[in-house]
Amino acid sequence: MNTLKIRSIGLRNFSSISPILNNTNNKVPLHLQKPTKKLLGEKRKQNEILRNERNKLAKQSLKDIVSIFSPNASNDEEDEELDLKNYDPLPIIENPPSFLNLSYNKQVFIINFIEDKFKKNWKVLNKDFKRFNYWLSYGSYGPREGFPDFYKDYLYDINSKERSIPRKEIVEDNELTNLIKKQQQPTKNVKIQKPDINAPIDLPFKLPPIISNTKPKSTTIVTKLPDLDPRSFGELRLEQYKKDRKMNPYNKFILILLVLLSILNFKRDRKVNLTNIAPEYDWDNEKIENKITNEKELLSEKLLASIQSSAEKTNNNSGRKWYYLFLK
Repeated sequence: MNTLKIRSIGLRNFSSISPILNNTNNKVPLHLQKPTKKLLGEKRKQNEILRNERNKLAKQSLKDIVSIFSPNASNDEEDEELDLKNYDPLPIIENPPSFLNLSYNKQVFIINFIEDKFKKNWKVLNKDFKRFNYWLSYGSYGPREGFPDFYKDYLYDINSKERSIPRKEIVEDNELTNLIKKQQQPTKNVKIQKPDINAPIDLPFKLPPIISNTKPKSTTIVTKLPDLDPRSFGELRLEQYKKDRKMNPYNKFILILLVLLSILNFKRDRKVNLTNIAPEYDWDNEKIENKITNEKELLSEKLLASIQSSAEKTNNNSGRKWYYLFLK
């Protein structure tokens, strides 16, 4: 009877708990729910807004500090900010080499403007934006100075303010437009042919690009791109290589002397290691002898002083009477 009661109690308890479990499965607490894409996007936007506000505060604090020491500088920066509000970057984007003549603030403004454009769909973008972005990466300026420039044929020079060719007369079938068109076309029906497009010299890519496999697996073999010789990148790189190869005669003499001294020292150390005998030098022997003589003189002086002190003690003790011990 007792066992039956226990079983019935257990059944009752289980039946009373089961609806609670069913309810908990239906409704998950908010803190355990997975965040949706909308929530993640809102959090990302909030973080970006906070980051921009922090950057603005930091810039403003720096401007205030600079204005204390140089009040004219703050006015110049404010004027530049006012210019940027009404600044039109399109003429610069149409003529990429003129980007180098701009101030730092305007260059940053144009780069941010281009980056915002490329975050959107690229098919909507104008060819000028694509040309400018290509020039910004592979243009012949800065460390890439001396490389062939694709813009000299249909754009005005950097130093001149007038255009060499009007914008309406620009030939559409030039190298860059062909490159952009071929990149936009699907690559399924591409056949192996000789490259017709001039790519940057320092890139080891073949043009037009050929995709060997659209669905790579773990067994597909990936080959390393070939190494290029920097001397073939242009005349400036070749001249720089020649200058690096050349050396000042004084530097050559110092290097040769150091090499000879290092060889002689190596031979001497090897001889000492093989014979276990240290080399003896006259100047070193003189120092050792002087040191030994000085030490002997000090020892003799100490012995004389100790002998004199013991003699004085004996003399003092000899003057005492026989009853000295009893009186003590």
